Amino acid sequence: MLDNSLKFYDMDKQLKNLPKKKVDDHLDLISNEIDKELMKSGKGSRILTHLSAIGFKRYRNEIGDCDKLFNVESHCNQCGVCIKVCPENNIKLGSSITFNNNCIRCYACTQNCPSNAIRYDKEKSKTRFRNAEVTLKEIINANI
Repeated sequence: MLDNSLKFYDMDKQLKNLPKKKVDDHLDLISNEIDKELMKSGKGSRILTHLSAIGFKRYRNEIGDCDKLFNVESHCNQCGVCIKVCPENNIKLGSSITFNNNCIRCYACTQNCPSNAIRYDKEKSKTRFRNAEVTLKEIINANI
C-alpha cells in the first residue's frame, strides 16, 4: 500500500513505486486475512483487540497537540474540503481554518486539499495523493 505519512515518506517516491506494490493483489490477500481473523472468536483474539485499543489510547495521548504541526498557507480558498474529510471533526472554518486538538494524524485534510494549502511540519514532499479509485465526493459522503 502507499505510505501516506507526510513526516516520514516522500510522496513523489511513494507514487513512483506504486505500480510495483500491486495494490489490487494485496487488497484481496489482506481482505482474506481479515476475514479469517474475524472468524476466530477465541480468547486470544479478544485479548489482542483489547491490547490494540490500549495502544491506540496511548498513541492518542502521545500525539496530543499535533494540531500545532499543521499550517494553512495563504493560498487556501476556504473551500471546506478539509472539514468534510476529517474523521474526527477536528477542523473548523471561521475567518481562517483552525484545528481543535483532536487530530489523529490521518492526513486526510492535507491529502485531499484541492489547493494543496495544508502543510505538515517537516513533511518530506509537497506532493499529495488521493486514490484514483475513490472520488472526493465518496470520501466526503463517508464522513457525513
